Amino acid sequence: MDKSKLIYLMGITVSIILGISETQSQFLLSTSIHNAFDDNVNNNYLNTYDRLTQFSLQTGYDFEGERKNFQVFYIGTYNYYRNVIARSFHTHSTGLVYTKLYGEESETALNLGANYNLRIGREDFTYFDNSQYIGYLNIKHQISERTFGKLGYRIRYLTYKELSDLNNLENYFFAQLTNFFPSRTTLALEANLGIKSYTNAPPETTVINPGMGRGKSTIKDNNPSVIQLAGNIRIAQSIFDETGLSIAGGYQKNIQQETRYLSSGYIISDDDLFDDNYGYEGPSFEATLTQVLPWLMMGKVSFNFMNKNYVNRPAYDLSDNIKSNERIDNVYMVSLILEKEFNLLNGFTISLMYDYIRNASNDDFYNYKNNVWAISFDLGF
Repeated sequence: MDKSKLIYLMGITVSIILGISETQSQFLLSTSIHNAFDDNVNNNYLNTYDRLTQFSLQTGYDFEGERKNFQVFYIGTYNYYRNVIARSFHTHSTGLVYTKLYGEESETALNLGANYNLRIGREDFTYFDNSQYIGYLNIKHQISERTFGKLGYRIRYLTYKELSDLNNLENYFFAQLTNFFPSRTTLALEANLGIKSYTNAPPETTVINPGMGRGKSTIKDNNPSVIQLAGNIRIAQSIFDETGLSIAGGYQKNIQQETRYLSSGYIISDDDLFDDNYGYEGPSFEATLTQVLPWLMMGKVSFNFMNKNYVNRPAYDLSDNIKSNERIDNVYMVSLILEKEFNLLNGFTISLMYDYIRNASNDDFYNYKNNVWAISFDLGF
């Protein structure tokens, strides 16, 4: 970023701060340590075990007015892998958030912000390194006593340090409608439209070496843009005073079925680089039971299912022979969470977590099971 742009952004920031009259400022700080034991860290049939320790620091400064709020923040994480140390990486995110209330009863809220995110890896894993520039705007309005509506837009530019062929610009639009019924039932509807465009011309096949797995990885390319439409309905019900149940169902459909992705025998399935959300379509289902327990404890049990039909992506056997022209994954996930808050240390929470994932795929390399045990310590000041 050149000097003139930096001065311009600083000027906007100062103007917004000065525009908040009668402000009260507050410094925010929180930190956490997360330990995970993963018996299939790469999410494939090889079942590679590793232990991940994540250190996180979040800090910010709030400028609060009667009907306005402005915040600057920074979030940093360091992720350390015990067995494959070279896979360790750190991330940094900094940004601005501005909120303003409108109306006699503050029934309308305007929220806008901008983020800059950076991911830095090491050794054979630097191809994950990327920068993200994000801007967003949303408006929430109370339509009636029990009904709220929300409209929003987000723009994101994602650039990879070593894989410029995968640099892309995403425009994302969403609409939400939420209604609270006297029966303590909540109904939420959401529709969103995502448009992802690759900023560079379609590449010839590009080869990289991730250092493990089947071997080298290749960039698979089709037309450099994707349009995806998705919808979701969620019903939440308070069963008892301390018990709640939430059920959700959704579907995502690629209107323009074209994509560009990195194909590799070594993947992390939930990573945007290898398993892009725009690369598949299909239905999803989620059910969550939440129970408030004695001694400031809370338990949560969740079940998730997703049918992922990959676009223009064949399924292979372990000898790299094509089994099917379309890769299809059925993902089943069960999650257990137990949280405990402590009064003696305000803002201190301990969480125990367990995830079981079964990815039933017609691609033999991605047909796997995964167990993750984790413990997290969170402290806010």
